[in-house]
Amino acid sequence: MKYSKAITTLFLIVISISCKTNTSNASKLNHEQVSIIGKTTNTKTGGAVISETDNQLYYVAGIDFWNPEQLGKPIVITGNLKITQNKAPKENEFARQQITGLVKTIIKPKWKLL
Repeated sequence: MKYSKAITTLFLIVISISCKTNTSNASKLNHEQVSIIGKTTNTKTGGAVISETDNQLYYVAGIDFWNPEQLGKPIVITGNLKITQNKAPKENEFARQQITGLVKTIIKPKWKLL
């Protein structure tokens, strides 16, 4: 019986090490309130805004695409900024279509066309 506690503890340690999450696609939530002035655009992954000041692309959560009346129009959009670092798959990993690098997404967006 006195070995069962040690075996259980060792088992839990081994399980927790083997279940370590892959941090290569871990996201960093800033929850920083941002306000972006730019133009609307559509991408393969959804609606986005290209910033007027630095030409950065910001994806807009919840927008699958901008409709024709909104597309290419000037916009002011505010919300919480989520920045995700996506790494490209290694040579021996399964290749899949994905965005690599820094991905900026505006969460809980509110916008006004100018």
